[in-house]
Amino acid sequence: MQPQPPQKKSKTGLIIVLILIGGLICLLAMITIGYFLIRNLTTRAQSSLPSLFESVATEAPALDGEATFDTKPLEATIEALLPEATLESLLPLATYIPELARVEPDRFAIAIATVDGAVYAVGDAEVRFTIQSVSKPLTYAAALEAAGETAVRRRIGVEPTGDAFNAITLSPNTGMPLNPMVNAGAIAATTRRTRRYTSRMRDSGGSCSSIRNRSVNRIR
Repeated sequence: MQPQPPQKKSKTGLIIVLILIGGLICLLAMITIGYFLIRNLTTRAQSSLPSLFESVATEAPALDGEATFDTKPLEATIEALLPEATLESLLPLATYIPELARVEPDRFAIAIATVDGAVYAVGDAEVRFTIQSVSKPLTYAAALEAAGETAVRRRIGVEPTGDAFNAITLSPNTGMPLNPMVNAGAIAATTRRTRRYTSRMRDSGGSCSSIRNRSVNRIR
């Protein structure tokens, strides 16, 4: 009578299959939990703004032949949102940049600017804070407005790059920054904006007509 072959390999294969099945079950559970969390947050956000745009777009009586809009629903909505949004914002501070690490974590504000220049704000809207790389698209837009697209495109490219946000690199083909969203392009955009602004200030005798003070409607 011949001896039975060892069962070690078959047991090892069974263990691997069980581990894979367990991992798949855990993955499905995580996906399901994530789906319901996102769905819950989306539902809360939608219920918080039930009629914001509809109510703001309610036309009020015209003044001097121009349509005006009732802003009271907008003011009431963002004021009601402030306490809930403040609780949601209490997350750990970023510590890899000193300016971000020094921010007071309980500061929070909501501000909305309309196309006609009105600004409505609640919370700590008047507290200055660092916006870091968020300034890059704003600086690029200011450079485009000040110098024109043709002039800016001669100095800053618009090609995608896999470089980090703080990269100081130039295109090997053109010698220009690849785009304005990395530091090299942002510095070039700032230079274009600064030169144009200085020239306009000098030509206008120290004032620039495009720089206007905006009044902020403090709700509370």
